[in-house]
Amino acid sequence: MAQNMPIGFAGRGSTGLDNPDFNLTIDDVPRGDENQEYFQWHMRILPRLSTPAGFELGSGMSINTVLPEDAAAFLREVPVVREPPRQN
Repeated sequence: MAQNMPIGFAGRGSTGLDNPDFNLTIDDVPRGDENQEYFQWHMRILPRLSTPAGFELGSGMSINTVLPEDAAAFLREVPVVREPPRQN
């Protein structure tokens, strides 16, 4: 699956974060909007960089300790290493 992920995570996030485990979730239509003609689904790639504690476990929400601007700057600095396609 990683070979189909956007280069931002597969190439930089994985390399720059030392290849962490991650959770992958797919969000689809929000509850209550099932009868809408259209909806936008999206995928979340959540690297597991810390251990969830009381707030996260009790609320089901994650705490992001990094500003988006800092994360983007970090990812821009990580070199992208492209591997040749696998032969089946």
